[in-house]
Amino acid sequence: MKKMPLIGLLMLFITNIQVYSQTEFWSDNFEDTGSPSSGVRTPPNDFGLGNPSTMYFKRTTNSQIDLSFGSYSGQNGSSFWAGEDHDGVFGSGNAEQNITYSGIDISGKTEITFEGLFAANNISAAFENMTLGHSHSDYLIIEYSIDGGAYQSLLRFFSNNTTSSGTNNKTLAEDTNNDGVGDGALLTTNFTTFVKTISGTGTTLNLRVRCFTNAGNEEIAFDNFRLLEASCVIPTIVSNPANSYICVGGDTTFVVNANNATAYQWQEDSGSGFTDISNAGIYSGATTNTLSISGTNSNMSGYNYRCIIINGDSACYSISNSASLNLSNMITSGSKSDITCYGNADGAAAVSVSGGVTPYSYNWAPYGGTGSVATGLSAGVYTVTVTDNIGCTTSRNFFIMEPQELDASASSQINVSCYGESNGQATVSVTGGTTSYTFNWTGSPNGDGTDTVTGLPAGLITCYVTDANGCTDSVSFTITEPDMIDTTITQNSAQLTANQEGATYQWYQCPNTLLNGETNQSFEATEIGDYKVEITVGSCVETSACVTVSTLTVKPTEAISKFLMYPNPSSGSFHIQSALEGDFYVVNLLGQVVKTFDVEANIMKTITVNDLQNGIYFVKHRITNQSQKLIIKN
Repeated sequence: MKKMPLIGLLMLFITNIQVYSQTEFWSDNFEDTGSPSSGVRTPPNDFGLGNPSTMYFKRTTNSQIDLSFGSYSGQNGSSFWAGEDHDGVFGSGNAEQNITYSGIDISGKTEITFEGLFAANNISAAFENMTLGHSHSDYLIIEYSIDGGAYQSLLRFFSNNTTSSGTNNKTLAEDTNNDGVGDGALLTTNFTTFVKTISGTGTTLNLRVRCFTNAGNEEIAFDNFRLLEASCVIPTIVSNPANSYICVGGDTTFVVNANNATAYQWQEDSGSGFTDISNAGIYSGATTNTLSISGTNSNMSGYNYRCIIINGDSACYSISNSASLNLSNMITSGSKSDITCYGNADGAAAVSVSGGVTPYSYNWAPYGGTGSVATGLSAGVYTVTVTDNIGCTTSRNFFIMEPQELDASASSQINVSCYGESNGQATVSVTGGTTSYTFNWTGSPNGDGTDTVTGLPAGLITCYVTDANGCTDSVSFTITEPDMIDTTITQNSAQLTANQEGATYQWYQCPNTLLNGETNQSFEATEIGDYKVEITVGSCVETSACVTVSTLTVKPTEAISKFLMYPNPSSGSFHIQSALEGDFYVVNLLGQVVKTFDVEANIMKTITVNDLQNGIYFVKHRITNQSQKLIIKN
């Protein structure tokens, strides 16, 4: 629906100081199906036959109807209402079609004037008139009714009153004296404006259009109906309301000053068009020159306000320019960087602001500077207060966090089991910091890069732990080992003594003949040969080097009951009988074995000694070490 032309003009003016003879208060320009600016348009039919239509009564354009003369001209916009051969399309008895406008408010209106555009075929028409001898009359009549009263003729068009021959006598003309014959201005294919005064006043006006045409080429059209009222002196605006910039929750006023003003009505546009404001809630002064708003809320930012300034009648008015309500509704967002390592001061926070009135200023507390970004922050709570250019403020808190202190500690340690070995182990335990962790051990041992390393020799080893933020800590382990086993042997002739104290011992005849029962720290060899000892301390076992026994220990004895020798002294040979069997040695005073022989138990055996020099010797049983002195005299 088109806006009223006069209202459209008023909206374009910031101030209006002109005086108009009449003011439009109602219109129907037929540009859409619901064109009336108020009231209701009710046509019983809005239809045509064919495309373009040859018989019709409808809202149309030139291209939608089949005119006998080409097209109408001078219409307002592109659409208008037209009719032709009504009973041809709607059936016999329906030659008259009508349109009714009901419920037009004329309260307080005086000197009401009707204005409209009218046209008809004056080229090839054959409009008829009973006065001129036809069976019926074709016509176009505009009527009105006030407050439900009888309809009265306002404007009538009939075929003219000349002779029945010629073109013009078949053309519609204004019937100025209501006698059913056109005697005034002719209707042509170019729309012509006709203006008529409506007598009387009231509350509600109804208009009715009656149009009769029952043959082809009887083509009638009308457009742009308007109602105007008595002239007014438009209020002159001296000063318009100014834009307001305030903080959310604040109060403000909009002020307009005008001459020739008798009343005011403030309006608000919240996004869907301007509507009247009443004195309620946050509004007061809605019908004065000063609108007061108390306790604004953030949703109102961007609302527009204007004032309708009235002089007497509500149709006599000016409209101020609109002023915007700009609320400093600052919205903040933030980002932060927490502290990387416990105890550091490398945190940061940044605030972003939208809304409000730029430029902004910033203040960080307890410290952080006066910019939008604060750096060098330690753990704690920081508040930034943002102030815009009109003094509105908003605050935002940042919680700068720090990780727990990275702590690397010794979880477990296994020392080297035996001297000189490399079977130590160390495990580190880590708490705090920021996972995940990396491990770097000195010396790149087996397992380097993990929390446990193995195959360690005795000594100091350190693990350096680094967390995901690059924080570091370290822990050192001292891997110990037992003392080295002393594998040396002290030799006293045939007696061998291991120098290692507090151990367990096992003696061997080299290379690896175990000597049963020889598990003391000292061992006395009973025969010439090489000997060694295996020493065990805890779980550690070491073996000495082989020691050579070249002389045996001589233990003189005067008599042994276990064996018997004779003759003694001996020259050349002697006899021996023994309860002991096995090997016997002949040992000189130097402990040297000079002769060996074996004896069967309890069987006498003769031993030749003529190869030995005269002197004192000892005959010794190898196993029991029992011996007797032997004197040789050859």
